[in-house]
Amino acid sequence: SVCGTMTAVTGRGGGPRCFLFAVAATACLLLLGIGVPAGLEQRPPLSLATELSHDLKIAAERACLIFCADSPVLGAVQSEAVFPSDSKVFVDLPMKADPEEILEQFRLRQPTGDALRVFVKEYFEPLQNSSAPDLIAIVPVDFCERPSRLQQLEQPARDWALAINNIWKSLVRRTNISVPERHSLLSARHPIVVPGGRFRESYYWDSFWIIGGLLVSGMHSTARGVISNFLDSIEIFGVVPNGGRAYYLTRSQPPLLSEMVRLYFEYTRDVSLVDRAIPLLEAEYASWMSGQSVVQIKGHTLNRYFSRITTPRPESWREDEATAKAAGMEVLPNVHAAAESGWDFSSRWLDNGINLTTAVTCDVVPVDLNTFMYRMARNIAKFHSLTGNLSAASVFSNLAEKRKSAIQSVLWNASMNQWFDFRISRGEQRPEVAVSNFIPLWANLADSAELRGVTDALLSSDLLQPAGLQTTVAVTGQQWDSPNGWAPLQHMVVEGLMTTNDPYAQQVGRRIAHRWLQTNFEAWQKTGAMYEKYDTGHMGSGGGGGEYTPQTGFGWTNGVALMLLDKFGGVPPVADSSFAMA
Repeated sequence: SVCGTMTAVTGRGGGPRCFLFAVAATACLLLLGIGVPAGLEQRPPLSLATELSHDLKIAAERACLIFCADSPVLGAVQSEAVFPSDSKVFVDLPMKADPEEILEQFRLRQPTGDALRVFVKEYFEPLQNSSAPDLIAIVPVDFCERPSRLQQLEQPARDWALAINNIWKSLVRRTNISVPERHSLLSARHPIVVPGGRFRESYYWDSFWIIGGLLVSGMHSTARGVISNFLDSIEIFGVVPNGGRAYYLTRSQPPLLSEMVRLYFEYTRDVSLVDRAIPLLEAEYASWMSGQSVVQIKGHTLNRYFSRITTPRPESWREDEATAKAAGMEVLPNVHAAAESGWDFSSRWLDNGINLTTAVTCDVVPVDLNTFMYRMARNIAKFHSLTGNLSAASVFSNLAEKRKSAIQSVLWNASMNQWFDFRISRGEQRPEVAVSNFIPLWANLADSAELRGVTDALLSSDLLQPAGLQTTVAVTGQQWDSPNGWAPLQHMVVEGLMTTNDPYAQQVGRRIAHRWLQTNFEAWQKTGAMYEKYDTGHMGSGGGGGEYTPQTGFGWTNGVALMLLDKFGGVPPVADSSFAMA
């Protein structure tokens, strides 16, 4: 089916590898009963030349002969731990020859042991200082040492914000690819912003908060380029992949592209980007609304993260091999789905709440994903209103209202004053305490009668710690659990509380922002680094756990710090002394 074709590349549809075109989005909207918004069929052709799109798709497929799950080269290199410190190193290496030649030589030689290591040196470029020649560090054209918005901050926040602003120069890259099929890296027309550390490519949901920071820094051109690259990805591949690599095309991440377009427009009033984005955002929405990502619960339509892939993730091959050895290959679709969630990994996805071997992600209807889908429909409706297509705006406004009703009917728990994930097979909510339970605040889904109860539930949940919101209250060793706190979660909850116009909720929002900025600042003072995550139990300490060593840089942490500093004019004061930091 057309809808199956649309989702195959993300692993949600279960079909063969193939790619989405804009016409498929139109067809799928019809098949889903959503309807084609008036005027969609009259829109001008999309911006990328068909020939270029075709070439880039074919190049990614050819690179997958080496770097994707069915490759015998990948399996041998990862299973023999040629790069023992990190499975991701191999799949990021540029090739010295065409993938077909490498595959043919591998099959002829069947190298193992030392011969395999020699083979890798012969056919792959090494990383130099953790980077590869296909990415060139550049100073963005719109970089400013002293952006006006940051100059207005009070000290010492001003100097710290200017120092964070200076980090952009070390995170912006230009792809340098002359033979695309020899790289897992996906070529991008515009500069990309990497998170930092081992993450040498752009990442989907990270980029919303990166863009927020860029906009505060006055880097509108760079922000637009990042968004344009993601729009290109939908146009070419039918998906914004998890990250900018061919091996990431089997999954996406939380769908926040419409949020990037919304935020960019709020800063720039640039309607031209909105106009280009509308049909591509519709295509992304239609992709999520097809295949087995969609579930019916109590007569309502909701979404889950879903995959059918039963092979290890290329970038985490040995880790997934170990998980599958302990639990069987049937656990791997749940591992892939958890990776798509961005929360890889968390007790939210684990049947016993502790071990990855019990992952049941595909059986969970997540609160946050459905909040994002609600906001996405609402954003598309606003974009249609902005460009004068009121009938299309009405279609997506109705979809948003249906989603809101579904969230409130299935995920809202009135006795607990929060929203909970839903276990499909058990037909019941899963009452685990997690920050995701409060992400609907970001979408203003708590009405005025519910807001005080939700705010009190947040305060009594044990999520708020001395250094911010911990991700869950479960101590598992997974990085999306206690005691780790993550910048995007702080931001969504703070924004949700601050937009209520309720003094009590806003006071709690300021408390959370104060603690988070304080721990960021103290860690910066001690180490000169911004961390991927923080230990919320200890002020000024980086987080731990997970599949890899803690990373610094760090894109979304920097972005959230700048956004919060800009919002509050520095570190916000806390009126209640019981929440003030010493």
